[in-house]
Amino acid sequence: MVTLMVVAVIVVVSITVLVSTFVLHDRHHRKLFVGSISLVFSIGMYGAPLVVVKQVVQTKSVEYMPFNLSLFSFLNSSMWGPYGLLGHDPFIAIPNLLGWPLSLFQLVLYFIYRKRDIHKEPSDDQADLEKTPKKLKSSLAGSSMWGPYGLLGHDPFIAIPNLLGWPLSLFELVLYFVYRKRKIDEELSDEQADLEKTPKK
Repeated sequence: MVTLMVVAVIVVVSITVLVSTFVLHDRHHRKLFVGSISLVFSIGMYGAPLVVVKQVVQTKSVEYMPFNLSLFSFLNSSMWGPYGLLGHDPFIAIPNLLGWPLSLFQLVLYFIYRKRDIHKEPSDDQADLEKTPKKLKSSLAGSSMWGPYGLLGHDPFIAIPNLLGWPLSLFELVLYFVYRKRKIDEELSDEQADLEKTPKK
């Protein structure tokens, strides 16, 4: 499932690059096309951490909701929203003005449940692994779109952080897959050891 989603992101980015390079020949239409796709990815990026909200409320624990991610999403949207409004750029303003309350909601949840005892319910490790990369995929897709958007708009404030963010997001995703495979291999070897220890009848 995770691999399929990553492949889908790569396909969308590739199609966007091909269409904006070979089909759209003027800067205005390229910026409109790339900006529209970037807007969708940005909204997905801010909404991705909300997947764990149900788990936070059920377990009354913020174990699966990292504070730094919520804080920097809040700070990011707090700065980029006004920047988009001041620059009359709806592609920057809209996702960040939507992302601000979503990030604020995450911070409020964090402060409500941060000091509670952990009431862990038994969970499937594989399901937890599948939820982990949602933010990584959103971040990779967002920076893949916003970097070119910043270049097309001649805006270094958009281009530079996203052109730097793209390889960092890709690196995080690669690390996820490397350690995910290692975790699965460890679980299989643990199961194999348990099977060997059980007495045969």
